[in-house]
Amino acid sequence: MAKWRTYCNSLRLRMALRVADHGSLASEGQTIVKEILSNPGAYPVVENNSQNILINYQGNKLTAIENQHEDGIKGGFESDGGRRNRASKK
Repeated sequence: MAKWRTYCNSLRLRMALRVADHGSLASEGQTIVKEILSNPGAYPVVENNSQNILINYQGNKLTAIENQHEDGIKGGFESDGGRRNRASKK
């Protein structure tokens, strides 16, 4: 759960930073950035490579879960669909 929370906060911070300097969401983005960075206890984020969020593919151990998806978990991360969660710019 801690890794999931850290991942979500990091993603939220990244999205807020993206809109914080222009456009109609700038004010809201700036508020979110301040909220996250001012309270690291409540909003932990990935701060260095050793905290990197990683899903290890474990082969047959995930077979039951994989069968719920057309091309499996690994296939989802390696397919076009797995690349849609990436920001287009820094």
